[in-house]
Amino acid sequence: MNQWDNENMSKINKLKKIYENPEIPQELPQVIQNVIKKVENERNGVINMTIKNEKSKKPYWKKIVAIAAAITIFVGAFGVGVSTNEAFAASMENVPILGALVRIFTAEEIHETNDVSTVDIKIPEIDGLKDKDLQEQINKDVQNDMNKAVEETKVVLEEYKQARIETGTKEEDIVLPELVADYDVKCNSKDYISFKIWVTQDFASAYYQEFYYNYDLNKNSKVTLEDLLGKDYVLVANEQISEEIAERSKDENNVYFGENDGGFESITEDQTFYVNENGNPVIIFNKYEIAPGYMGMPEFEIKKDK
Repeated sequence: MNQWDNENMSKINKLKKIYENPEIPQELPQVIQNVIKKVENERNGVINMTIKNEKSKKPYWKKIVAIAAAITIFVGAFGVGVSTNEAFAASMENVPILGALVRIFTAEEIHETNDVSTVDIKIPEIDGLKDKDLQEQINKDVQNDMNKAVEETKVVLEEYKQARIETGTKEEDIVLPELVADYDVKCNSKDYISFKIWVTQDFASAYYQEFYYNYDLNKNSKVTLEDLLGKDYVLVANEQISEEIAERSKDENNVYFGENDGGFESITEDQTFYVNENGNPVIIFNKYEIAPGYMGMPEFEIKKDK
């Protein structure tokens, strides 16, 4: 490499370093903290006024959202390098709410067509847990659960294809069904993370699998219905579900099975649920379990403070 090449490589490396580690204005952390402090003071003032009108609390949350949006715009303006800048990252760790949230993101996407289906898969991961062992275990469980469900669905799709061929359909005339795997975040707060993964295909809607993951971020462990509702969680949940079924049944379009038809009697020890943004558990029943198929998968929010 000649001198000209060396000089140009040196310039390129300098430019790369600037791009990857842009200079962050020294005032930024203090500005953010000042705004946070101002909003907190206003929030405390609202609470201390003991005004019952719930509308009086809304400006606080609007400002928190505005702060988050402003910082997002700032990060976007500086590009990818900001996210890896140590000074900036350190300053964000001290900002309430923004520094504490766990990320749940798409780690891998698979889009392909094989001999039995078209495939559209999104696999999530979580990042930002303080307990890295727990974080690794959750990600491993998600990967294993999704892989198992996808493989089982592929077997169903292969059987579907063979059945069509055996009944006289030419292989080239078979419309390939779609295999879909995705996830849905139910709650991501300072106290809980709750999300589900699901796998299905579009030719037989009854074949559907889902898995829920609920964790207490303060205890760094799985959260149970007993954790959320107390030792009498079965009675608490049963009472609210029964009341809600009676209320919903006032609408003639809502139909639930009666006692003689195998309708709702009680939740089970391994009852499926997720945690919503209110921090309340939401009980889920399978299709056809307590209601006709057209009612889908009924859900019931169980309020902790009722």
